[in-house]
Amino acid sequence: MNIVPAILVSTYPELQKQLKKTKPFFEYVQLDIMDGQFVSNRSFNYNDNRDLAEFFNRPDIVEQKYELHLMVRDPLAQIKKWQNVKGVFRVIFHLESDCAPLEVIDAIKKNNWQAGLALNPDTELQAVLPFNSQINQVLFMTVYPGQQGSKFLPKMENKITKFSAVPNHPTIAIDGGINLKTIKQVAGWGVEIFNVGSALMKADDINLAREQLLNQITN
Repeated sequence: MNIVPAILVSTYPELQKQLKKTKPFFEYVQLDIMDGQFVSNRSFNYNDNRDLAEFFNRPDIVEQKYELHLMVRDPLAQIKKWQNVKGVFRVIFHLESDCAPLEVIDAIKKNNWQAGLALNPDTELQAVLPFNSQINQVLFMTVYPGQQGSKFLPKMENKITKFSAVPNHPTIAIDGGINLKTIKQVAGWGVEIFNVGSALMKADDINLAREQLLNQITN
């Protein structure tokens, strides 16, 4: 089981601060990318059109591994913008986006990245099953996406536990409303990766928060 920081910020200075905060304690981070259309909020790269590679490849930006969570209508356009950024290793896009899933998966793999599919809470489980053999991860949203601190949805238990029983399923990840209380609740659902936003990023001591979360799922 793995705890992963979910970074949701609207400016590059905020991003730089969060990357420095997480680097000593985590193998990689998840960057939440939002276009203001698929979800109401906009992330740093939509509020400031500077070149992504120019920013991330600067010597003063801590070297890190990135998983992109594309909460956008057009994931293909975003993939093109990130293809020269060092450290990207996995891209997760929403099954509910406007692009054909197989086309997006192909574009991701052409960059030698892992591909993942995210499902919003109201999307039927059957929708993701045809893609299981072509992706590395399924990310189940346990909130309605777009804002950190949203209310956790316990109704997702049935969908996630059903998926965990599917033979040879991709890695199961969860995102939304994960904190000390809810992480213990979901630990038995078959989840392998816990993406955590506010409970980590707003903590005074992020390493202590990480250890407390891990204790909840390992003890």
